[in-house]
Amino acid sequence: MKILTETLVIANSEVAFSEIEGRTILIKAPMSTMHTLNNTGGLIWKNLQNEIVVSNLVDLVCDNYDAEKDVAEADVLELLEALYKLELINVKS
Repeated sequence: MKILTETLVIANSEVAFSEIEGRTILIKAPMSTMHTLNNTGGLIWKNLQNEIVVSNLVDLVCDNYDAEKDVAEADVLELLEALYKLELINVKS
């Protein structure tokens, strides 16, 4: 599935997370697979706890990191595609 800026996304409810020393650690049940996100990824992850449109995540990154919109959009989409492939997020059409 192709994730676009108008796509609605949410964290997979089977994924637990914790913040440790500025990193966000994701653990997916039942296999207890662990993934680590940097500060920007952590900001995005926290906002994935409720359904959110991808364009709102892009705006959030721009507001918090003074990033250019086209760069932030590409980075957010890349992260979301990776999280989706790992089954860490759900995509709603």
